[in-house]
Amino acid sequence: MNGTGTITVTNYGTIANPATYSGGLYGDDNAWGVYARSYGGDINITNAGGGVMYIYADEENGTGIEAVTGGSGDIRIVNNGGIGVFGNWNAYGIVAEAQDGDITVNNGGLIDVYADSDYAYGVQATGYGDITVGNTGAIIAVADSDGAVGVFAEASGYGDVVVNNVGSQDSYGDFTGGVIQVGSYGWNAGIEAHAQYGNVTVGNSGLVEAYSWADDSNGVFATSATGDVGVTNAAAGVILAYSNADYGTAWGIDARSLGGGASATNQGVVVAEAQYAFGINVYTYGSENATA
Repeated sequence: MNGTGTITVTNYGTIANPATYSGGLYGDDNAWGVYARSYGGDINITNAGGGVMYIYADEENGTGIEAVTGGSGDIRIVNNGGIGVFGNWNAYGIVAEAQDGDITVNNGGLIDVYADSDYAYGVQATGYGDITVGNTGAIIAVADSDGAVGVFAEASGYGDVVVNNVGSQDSYGDFTGGVIQVGSYGWNAGIEAHAQYGNVTVGNSGLVEAYSWADDSNGVFATSATGDVGVTNAAAGVILAYSNADYGTAWGIDARSLGGGASATNQGVVVAEAQYAFGINVYTYGSENATA
């Protein structure tokens, strides 16, 4: 779906029924559940509570939802249903790419992606404007060979990046929402957020868990070249990072700024387990403040 005006897509049903198609929506090379591109207008995509997408890319990349805008077009994506993706190379749950516009992605449902050869991303949001990603549902990303990232957000211009993982628990204390879990044989991160000239803010009151069988692992990795970086793990928040590599490194929270301030606040639980383990690592370059 392409255009220059505003694009709106809403799914209430099933895109590819595995009862009919054994692997879901099947692509010999690449496969998308929803693909939308606008050369100047906004894009609004909703996978409603009853909406389900099953994507299977037999040879290359599988993507649940992808939205691309040029010019000043904004992107808004909401998932309250289910997105399941298999990619023989890469697997993406939600991809949002804006030129100068802003991006907002909210997941209140389930995103479950598996990459057989390369990288798995639950949510990938990139652009030059402001980027906001929220999760109150569950994001699971697994890569059999390379890396996996639950939420990846990067503003290459002057935009700010905000990622919030908001948890909910049942009466037994188990997380029922605000869950991000990643696993791979390569480098991975539960939440990875970067800005060039803007600020980066990451908040967690849910569960963020990252496990690498053969490389380094980050629970939360947040950086800015010139802006401020702040990471907060609330009282209910749990961040776990594990590396099973012989000389692997794990960071629970890793907050860095080259030209601004950096801070990390923990009121909950942060665990890092590896040959080299950092519960909280905060780094700045120059005269700005670093606090933990």
